[in-house]
Amino acid sequence: MLAETNRVGVTTNSVMARKLGLKYSTAHRILMVLTDLDLLRHDDLGHQFVLAAGVRQLSAGFHDDKLVDQIARPRMLEWTRKLGLPVLLVTEANNQLCVRASTDTNWSASGERHVAGNGLPATRSCEMTLFHAYRNRAPVGARAAALRHAGYICRVRRLQREVHVSVPVIVSGELMACLSMRGALLYSARAAALQRWIVELQALASDIADSMN
Repeated sequence: MLAETNRVGVTTNSVMARKLGLKYSTAHRILMVLTDLDLLRHDDLGHQFVLAAGVRQLSAGFHDDKLVDQIARPRMLEWTRKLGLPVLLVTEANNQLCVRASTDTNWSASGERHVAGNGLPATRSCEMTLFHAYRNRAPVGARAAALRHAGYICRVRRLQREVHVSVPVIVSGELMACLSMRGALLYSARAAALQRWIVELQALASDIADSMN
């Protein structure tokens, strides 16, 4: 309905019902829900609907499609083919984490399965810790400074027998996203193998960032 209203500019309940093959009552109910959500505006006098300001917020924080579609995703797929490990690209907005791209499927390496569009728990997560560490330009605390110096964060979840690793993707001095590996295979890996994977993940992050600059 939003796409059709955007195409024609102004519409009515009967026109929308006919266009989408809906009952009049069903179309009306949906249109009024969209109105309540400030996605449509209803003109009581002319019984017409037009797009409202709320539609501008639907894509808030997602002005980086070039990063995701043209640059990050193909490099992530190639990285996974080479190393056999799933990797996630995660962004942050309003203290919430969102998976923007993923090569995570039913890999034995992954105890959890994450796909593009999924949210991630932000509390005590590697990704949110990195975003906090890079957020302020002012002098940072010792912990944030140590994370910036290391260029990655690694946490062990012993109850889940998993390791989570995240590295920053920094474009023009700003943290744009995180690349993350999560899974049981990391938990069972030898320290040398885990460190090699971290170095490979940092190289992937640098390749993505260099392509954005």
